Amino acid sequence: MLHERTGLDPSVELLQVRFERDVALKAQGRLEKELRRLERRLAELESERSALRTRLEERERYLAAIRSSLPWRLVQLLRGLLGRRW
Repeated sequence: MLHERTGLDPSVELLQVRFERDVALKAQGRLEKELRRLERRLAELESERSALRTRLEERERYLAAIRSSLPWRLVQLLRGLLGRRW
């Protein structure tokens, strides 16, 4: 007996629906796996960014300490007298 809407045998229609479901489930599995991989990569990059930010803050504190030191200010004063600045 043929299905009135599609004109197909119901068993053929059922096979097509099962096939499409299986394809969709496989695609879903691949996408979930890719999502987990991307989440791990994002965590790695955020960790690296945090480490770089910490290093940058350390370097900025070091430069601030140098620039506020008396020898640095004296050298800059002398350079200013000679018409040069860093």
